[in-house]
Amino acid sequence: MKKEERGITLISLVITILVLLILAGVSIVMLTGENGVLTQAENSKIENKRGEEEEKVKLAYNANMTKKLGSEEITESELREELGQIEEGQSAQITSNEDGTLNVYFEDTKNNYNVGDGKVTFLGVIPEGMLARVGESYYTTLQEAINSNPSTEIYLLKSVSENITIGENQNIIIILNNQRIKNNGEMPTITVSGEVSIKEGKITGEKYTASTPSIKVNDNGVLNLSEVTVNRENTNNWETLELYGTLNMDSGIIISNNSNAICTYDGHNSNINISGTAEVIATGTIRARPTISVAKGTTATISGGTVYSVNGSAIATKEGVLRISNAKISSTSKWESSSNGSTSYPTINNISGDVLIDGAEITSTECQAIISNGGNLNIVKGKITSEYEITIHSVNATVEIGEETIISGEVKEEKY
Repeated sequence: MKKEERGITLISLVITILVLLILAGVSIVMLTGENGVLTQAENSKIENKRGEEEEKVKLAYNANMTKKLGSEEITESELREELGQIEEGQSAQITSNEDGTLNVYFEDTKNNYNVGDGKVTFLGVIPEGMLARVGESYYTTLQEAINSNPSTEIYLLKSVSENITIGENQNIIIILNNQRIKNNGEMPTITVSGEVSIKEGKITGEKYTASTPSIKVNDNGVLNLSEVTVNRENTNNWETLELYGTLNMDSGIIISNNSNAICTYDGHNSNINISGTAEVIATGTIRARPTISVAKGTTATISGGTVYSVNGSAIATKEGVLRISNAKISSTSKWESSSNGSTSYPTINNISGDVLIDGAEITSTECQAIISNGGNLNIVKGKITSEYEITIHSVNATVEIGEETIISGEVKEEKY
């Protein structure tokens, strides 16, 4: 009798494999699909994180509302401070909107919230690769946001390496959010032909070509700075701000490590307005370049803040107009000796300009505090001090000094 052989047929094997594949596919879908276990776990993690963020923002917002008894709007700084107390080192950007509400953006999750009117609203996640925001629109570059000619503020979301241009007839507000704009290549970081207000951050640059400033403000251009640090960094010997138009600065710092911090040019009718807590500083070794250069046709009004030079004059005016009040102007410059004689770099060097000082402090270490070579020097009141024996030296200048003026040393007037 023939023995019957048994085994798995090819059809059975194929069916078995198909069933296993179907079961594997179902399992994968159950794990990773839209409603899968892993997806749900990840979504739960995201929702929990979002809930934590919302709770922190609500706590900070309610704490401020309690302090103000609900009678006033909460400011950016107040909400930022309260959030910092809830969690130290909290990486959140806070910006204000035109309607008085605030936006809170968490850098690690990219979640964005609106805060105001007694509530916190989740606005969504900032899209990947976006660097600037205008309202609910996002842009991959800061220049794209500027080119959109927004009627509201541009918020910088991340630090950028980019050269930007403000065109004629544009009026732009840029909130840096404590981020940085750095030049990309060898051009000025910012070129201004219209008007731009820049707030809360840093503007830096390096590797410029010769005769290239960090910021260039063209004729009729207006640059408004508030809580911004402008630093040329260690690069070639040229000014940080090349000004043909107008500068308004109420806070922040402009620094030059190698030349003028602010330089104007003859015949361009430039305007410099420095107030509040603004600081303008030059730390370079080129002594013939003052911190602020006030050229013919320029009017510089310094009604607050500080102007300082390490090696040269703090302010030099050549047939320009200089008005100083409630400010501190100082220099630690020393006499420079050479085979051709000695050269002095006073704190204020006036050459045929018109200088009015009313309530300022002018100090120098080893040089005169003020030299006026021609022009007018009118000191209504103030404190003028120098460790050098001559504090004020005028040559062929019209000098008026008010009785309330305190002068540490000699006032030497010469006429030829």
